Amino acid sequence: MAKINKWEKPFHIERGDVYMGPINLDADPEKGIQRGYRPLLVTQSDWQNRKSESVIVVPGTSELKKTEMRTHIVMPMIKGLAKQTMFCCEQRGVVNVNQLEKYCCTLPPDIMKKITRACRLAERGRKIKCRKAKK
Repeated sequence: MAKINKWEKPFHIERGDVYMGPINLDADPEKGIQRGYRPLLVTQSDWQNRKSESVIVVPGTSELKKTEMRTHIVMPMIKGLAKQTMFCCEQRGVVNVNQLEKYCCTLPPDIMKKITRACRLAERGRKIKCRKAKK
């Protein structure tokens, strides 16, 4: 079986993959909505990724603000990401697969568990308590 090259389209998108791409270009930056060209983490299940023209993603940012929020997951330095990145799981969105421009890396299962937990917290619909700041 031939190895899939994630650097060229059409490529095989999997849950946990991080791509660079544009998101919410028409969003108002004053409202705190992530926008622009940034890392996008695929959180949609693999069977949906095989059949769909769109994917559910979590936007990342290199500005590490509000790190105590339980829906913000700060990544350690990972090969493939130029800067330390924080994924804002409360800002999940849908993008077309053509917006995923450059493959960066695939997150390990232990980090994806944290992302899944943070996404579920964001979808609960009730007040989310912040983590206590580490001293």
